[in-house]
Formats: sequence, C-alpha cells, structure tokens
Amino acid sequence: ACSPGRFSSLVVDKDGDTAECRLCPMGSAQASMSAVKCDMCSVGTYASEEGKTECHRCQRGKYQENTNSSFCSSCPTGMTTWMLGADWAGECRCQEGWSRGFFTCLFHTYRT
Repeated sequence: ACSPGRFSSLVVDKDGDTAECRLCPMGSAQASMSAVKCDMCSVGTYASEEGKTECHRCQRGKYQENTNSSFCSSCPTGMTTWMLGADWAGECRCQEGWSRGFFTCLFHTYRT
C-alpha cells in the first residue's frame, strides 16, 4: 500500500505486472493510503513539491486561476487579495494607502 503523498502505478515488464508507489507530481496531492491517482489542486491552491498530502491555499496578495498548479501568481504592485485562496486576478485590490489608477494602483503622496 502506498503512503499519503504517493499513488500506485502499474509497471508492466518482462517479469510481469507489478505495482510501484510513485510520488504525486507538483500541482497535485493525495491524503489517502493506497491511492491509484493523485488529486489535482483546484483553482486558488497549489502544491509546489512532489509527494504532497494536501494542496495549500494561495497566500494573501497571490492568486491561481488554473487547476493542477505548483505556484500562485502575485498581484501587481500596490495590489493584494483580501483572503487566502484567491482564484482569479480580479480579486486583486489596491492596498491601503494606494488608489486605483487606469490599470494600476498609485501610491498616495501628500505635500505639507
């Protein structure tokens, strides 16, 4: 039986069929014992290494629009997300102290 973070893969060779435990690839995870496949990470999550038992939610200021991902993309400068696990770039908002420009956030500067 394969341990969590691994899956059983059938190997066919001249000696016959054998099962081999392999690490889940990046972008997927498996929490169960004796799995025959790994589960792809859903949008808003990632697995940056092989052999993960769970996908992690993207941190604040990052997002992931695709499944099966090994990383999260960063929001543009001056922008962040307000929650963990953002699943599209539209969730990036201007940070405190920044205001929305045409396509970017602008840092507030004040004259005294």
